Amino acid sequence: MKKRWSAAMAAVLAAGVLTTVGSATHVATAHAETGKYKDVTDDAWFAPALKSFSSVGLINGYPDGTFQPDNTVTRAEFLTILYNIVDRPTADVDSGFTDVAGTWYEKQVKVAREKRLFDNLDWGTTFDADKPLTRGETVELIWNLCGFDGYRGVYPDKKMFPHFFDFNSDYHFTFKDIRQTPQQVRELIGQLEGFGVVHGFPDGTFKYTQTVTRAEATLMLQTTLMKVGYPKFVPDDKVYYNKTSNANNLVPNGDGTYSFGNIYVDENLRQGYTEAEVQQHVQAFLRARVTLQGDQATIQVPDTGTDSLYWYVGTDDTNQKKGQGPFSVNSLNSDHIGIAYVNHNNAKVYMIATLRYKNGVWSVEY
Repeated sequence: MKKRWSAAMAAVLAAGVLTTVGSATHVATAHAETGKYKDVTDDAWFAPALKSFSSVGLINGYPDGTFQPDNTVTRAEFLTILYNIVDRPTADVDSGFTDVAGTWYEKQVKVAREKRLFDNLDWGTTFDADKPLTRGETVELIWNLCGFDGYRGVYPDKKMFPHFFDFNSDYHFTFKDIRQTPQQVRELIGQLEGFGVVHGFPDGTFKYTQTVTRAEATLMLQTTLMKVGYPKFVPDDKVYYNKTSNANNLVPNGDGTYSFGNIYVDENLRQGYTEAEVQQHVQAFLRARVTLQGDQATIQVPDTGTDSLYWYVGTDDTNQKKGQGPFSVNSLNSDHIGIAYVNHNNAKVYMIATLRYKNGVWSVEY
């Protein structure tokens, strides 16, 4: 990045690692070929995820040509998507449910049972195919497909998910209602939040019992598969974090805010750090939130949890805040606003980005 906000930020900005750009009334995304669905426009917040899923046959709409993104996703529908992800194998096992035999979703359920995707789900002896899936259940199914923890001791398919999620015992919970969530679900929510797969609501809660829409499920799964290196999605030579098909590198959280996407950590910032350490700082950076309103952008940062880690956010010397947070800064009349995540003790920059407004669009540049 070329702007210098202050003497303190001069060294920070010299590294020039990330940048971000969005849009006036909506975030500009890669053109999604979603015309096949009568009720989905190319600028819908979930359109890029739907495009990538549809292009490789992981998801389909309804016979009337609609996708019905606001409909709740059912257990049978979600299991069918997971079945498609794992290439539609067969499984010679008992489904474990009394209401599955002879149904159109029997093979999907049997494969899920064989792969132990139902671990820790308290669904009893009936599958209840048309029952809406909850946010907590979605987290458990995604983790059981793509995550490893010592409690289950089941490794995901390493060819299909080469960068599968490995349980991070040092993760700290952030959602206000996390203590009211059953412990096993709580742990997995924390893991997927840390990996940038799930996000909460503006009031700071996760609401694990709330149902999931088809659009939300598509975005969560697309985000997951990009992160774990799913081979059907085109790989990139560079190492990206929070990878997304959104052209402007902003990922919608479904609550009107955005997170930074396609984060590329420059070589000079990776030197001297393990991949685990880089991941730790990336996950901290992902907790920053962006709000866009016309030609105005606001960056809100959370508490870093320690006075050794500082945020620097602003447009210039007169419009800048620094500290461990939480706080927010608006771009005011500027066409850019920068954010940096810095070690306050030695001025080492961990992550840095700039939101820039050009031709009616906010975007991130690297």
